[in-house]
Amino acid sequence: MYEIEAIDRYKKSISRKVIGGYLFDFYSSFTIISSCEQQWITWTFEYEKKLEDNQEPINFLGFILNVTKDIEGHFLKKKKKYILLYMFVCLCT
Repeated sequence: MYEIEAIDRYKKSISRKVIGGYLFDFYSSFTIISSCEQQWITWTFEYEKKLEDNQEPINFLGFILNVTKDIEGHFLKKKKKYILLYMFVCLCT
């Protein structure tokens, strides 16, 4: 669970502060920042470990990578549909 901390329209970024969930078992604070520049999305994690021995959030990075791939696939599928529809309209007229 998270809350949106800040939205920067100029930098095209959103900061989300985690306020609940399993991440708090290992981290005392966790913020996720996503920003977009042209076709690139950058994810930044800012966190503070509860214990120095706790691992880095590598598994969470894999999860974010899979979410990004799913979003990309969704948009590419929609883009293909619009291209096919445009081609169909052009062929029919």
